[in-house]
Amino acid sequence: MKIPHLLGAAAAALTLSTGALIAPAMAAPANDQQTDAAAWLADQVPSGTHLFESRYDAGPDDKFVDYGLNLDLQNALRSLGHTALANQVYSAVIANSAEYTDSWGTRYAGSIGKLATYIELKGDDSTNVSGRDLIADLTALMDGNGRFLNNPAGYENNIGQSWGVRALALSGDSAVTAAANFLAGEQCSDGGFRETPAGTCTSSVDATAFAAIALTDAPGHSADVADAVAWLKSKQAANGSLSDAGNPNSNSTGIATLVFAANGETAAAEKAAGWISGLQLTAGPDAGAIASTPADRSAQGSKAIDALDQDKWVRATFQAALALGSLADNTPVQPGPVDTMTLKVSSSKPKQGQTITVTARGKDADGRSTGDVSDDIELASSVDTDTIKGNRVTFNHASPHTITATHVPTGTTASITVEVTPAAAAGGDSGAGQGSNTAAGALPDAGSPVQPWLLGAAGALVLMGVGLVLAGRARRVAA
Repeated sequence: MKIPHLLGAAAAALTLSTGALIAPAMAAPANDQQTDAAAWLADQVPSGTHLFESRYDAGPDDKFVDYGLNLDLQNALRSLGHTALANQVYSAVIANSAEYTDSWGTRYAGSIGKLATYIELKGDDSTNVSGRDLIADLTALMDGNGRFLNNPAGYENNIGQSWGVRALALSGDSAVTAAANFLAGEQCSDGGFRETPAGTCTSSVDATAFAAIALTDAPGHSADVADAVAWLKSKQAANGSLSDAGNPNSNSTGIATLVFAANGETAAAEKAAGWISGLQLTAGPDAGAIASTPADRSAQGSKAIDALDQDKWVRATFQAALALGSLADNTPVQPGPVDTMTLKVSSSKPKQGQTITVTARGKDADGRSTGDVSDDIELASSVDTDTIKGNRVTFNHASPHTITATHVPTGTTASITVEVTPAAAAGGDSGAGQGSNTAAGALPDAGSPVQPWLLGAAGALVLMGVGLVLAGRARRVAA
């Protein structure tokens, strides 16, 4: 069942805390925590489609593509140095742009504004997207007061309005004046912005942050932005966090951090980034991912993130990772000695007489990556007739072969088993293999191929009814 944009499009303008609107001025991650977060995000992008799929349920077909989330994802990857991968995700979204902006019988102003914004941020022309003028489409949805309305109207809010203002500002369209004036009129007396243009003016952290970013690009609204920043500062807790709807989280704190940093509020930005840094996983197969809340971080430990929770972690990580650029000390954290290793082989099912290459990546005792340590390992095989030269092993007999690598400087070991087939056997290589430490607590490296035992365990959980346990879990979905 493919539901490509059920909630994402239907609630396009209702997006909260999921847009990384400010790209840090850097060509690569500024610190070690950002490096780990970026690597984890990159690992969530599937090859082939290059579109991250969200899930509704545990079933293999209960997935949909939230194109708005993928736009945010590519922006974060681009900002954190993964340019080539970001371009692939970006191109995949552009190829499906009509489905993103127009679905279920509705044209969504928030989706058009968000898409046009990211196109302009990349340096492309939002007035010619495969022959389509997104700016013309956007202004056609603006009423006489400068407010963007879906067609048919419904589900609009001030975050969607902010996307539209930003798109017009970046494209240089004169209609930005009316759109920005309407948004500025949504500012409450306390300096914050409300989410919905109706009813009581109750300020929201998310709506205020988005509005502040959008109005920064619109001429004549510097005083409105200053009031918004001051209100955000007043809502920052002593530990640095901010919350929307009463729950401190890395999304609201992340977008506020970017606003603080862009407006010279260095101390507030550093404090917020410091709080976010404590939510990052430092060990396990998903090291680098950033939790939405302290409760989520505590409950996760070093376990693998459940497939149903991936969407939530991706949404938290891309925004929080950008915010980590405001850490007081951006000096890369130097990893300690190699404590665990993960091995990969160039062929997991070589034939008799074939030679493979073994590579190794390490982590220190705190789960920080030490990078490729292949030059520092010595190999040994469980089969005496194997020929070993450096990191290459030639198999002279068909049988299971266990290759053990020893990291010479520390003595850390890791093993991997390959099944060598007879030279005359038909069939080819099934792909790269991977092994992990024999030491207790060793886990596969984040981003490595999924192991058969993991697939078996996942299947077992499904059979035990994990879908029933997790059914009905509420999720917030991006535009």
